[in-house]
Amino acid sequence: MKVHKQILVAGLAFAIGGVSSATQAGIISLFHGVGSGELRADWEAQVGAYMEEDFAGGVLDDFSISIAGTLHNGFDTMGQLTDRLASGSSTTITFDFEIFAFGGNWDLRFRGAGRGIQINAGAVLIPVEIPSGHAGEFFGFISDVGFTQLVLAGGTQQGGPEKYTADDFVYAAYTPRLDPVPDPKTVAVPEPGTLALLVLGILGIGFWRRKS
Repeated sequence: MKVHKQILVAGLAFAIGGVSSATQAGIISLFHGVGSGELRADWEAQVGAYMEEDFAGGVLDDFSISIAGTLHNGFDTMGQLTDRLASGSSTTITFDFEIFAFGGNWDLRFRGAGRGIQINAGAVLIPVEIPSGHAGEFFGFISDVGFTQLVLAGGTQQGGPEKYTADDFVYAAYTPRLDPVPDPKTVAVPEPGTLALLVLGILGIGFWRRKS
């Protein structure tokens, strides 16, 4: 597992400021891996600090992966995640801590056209499936509500069971998108005349105390 960029600074800001509960839980941004604004670099730019798992040696530092159902033929986490999602089966990625952003490189071209991959992040269904023709490109998202589990299942596209590999998972326990920018209209700035009266009032109190 690698820690990228300003993770210590971001973690300190998170510890000091905290994160308020989102009023409406959902996905803030989706990244499909193809085209302007859809790449991993765009995800990184919005997330800021993040961690990465490259599956080296099959050792997973921050999460575990479990499977449910049958026909997970060839399931493996050595060097990359290799899996097969048949009807009624699922794969769950469980993190050791809450995260708000996730992504990875996904290749769904094995064994012909499959159904694609549907992802649930906690209680939130990602509105776009990873397409069955995804050829190793990045696919990721940023959420405004934290989650500790990702559940992968076969999608709704035409085809058979989805055989896929995934690698270079990136994830973040905090993103700048969680901090709302204050509306300038809500910041009260005293009028010059009001400020002058306030200063005179303070001076007057000091003069009265000296007289007393």
